[in-house]
Amino acid sequence: MSESVVEMNQPIEASPPEAKNEKRLVDPLTHEVYTATDDGLVKVHDPDTGREGIFSETGEWRSGELRYANRQLLGWMGRMSSRQARKA
Repeated sequence: MSESVVEMNQPIEASPPEAKNEKRLVDPLTHEVYTATDDGLVKVHDPDTGREGIFSETGEWRSGELRYANRQLLGWMGRMSSRQARKA
């Protein structure tokens, strides 16, 4: 079996969290990694292409090569990120 194939129920390797309290979610269908940022936005990384993008919780693209992402996951991670930004 090819090394690039992900076995069912196995964690998908992604870049390590920059902070221990960093919140991340891996989309089980696309394998994109959604990370809540300190400033209330969501960073999305596509491990297949290496592209990244920054989005608001409403799905508005802010920066980066990746210009699309799952709006449901952006909303969920974005609300978490916004709460973290208000606490800081």
